[in-house]
Amino acid sequence: MTVITHTARAIRSSQRFGVDRRVDTLSELVQSRREGRIQVLTLNNPGHRNALSLAMREILRTLLEEVAEDVAGILITGADGYFCSGGDLRDPAGFTADQTRFDHLAAVVSAIASNARPVFAAVEGGAFGAGLGIAAACDHVICAKSGKLGAPFTKIGLSADAGLTWSLPRRIGPARANQMLIGAEALDAHTALS
Repeated sequence: MTVITHTARAIRSSQRFGVDRRVDTLSELVQSRREGRIQVLTLNNPGHRNALSLAMREILRTLLEEVAEDVAGILITGADGYFCSGGDLRDPAGFTADQTRFDHLAAVVSAIASNARPVFAAVEGGAFGAGLGIAAACDHVICAKSGKLGAPFTKIGLSADAGLTWSLPRRIGPARANQMLIGAEALDAHTALS
């Protein structure tokens, strides 16, 4: 098993926006490993429930765009029993680079949705906001019984991103999607799909 991390690029990105992010955990924000012909990508920011910082978005984008030819499928998961709580609102680099933040997220969702290989999301704990967008863009979503899905954008005065207005209605139907996108209601996986 090989574990690959992308450090230098994330450090350069963080420095470009005036934030010194050289901490020991930076090199581990998105872990990539091979299990046979499956590429496993693990969102690894467990202190913030794997919230997507600007550096994580850039690393995930790079990993998805540079998948080896012999990979048969991709699995995206989160560390420590939680998929992703959405965008990291505590990341100062994300707000000084607002358009870059959205560009990286759009590229991540596009790389998932247009990938020639099947892409799976393994959701434990929760998938909220941009995390739900990443899961919804995947070909297959495997959700633990403990999994909660939510799009709380309207609670903080935002509209949905990460392609959710397109992907979520196609996955769970327009009524449930509106319940999540407009009503900001979090649902368990069983309810979302019923």
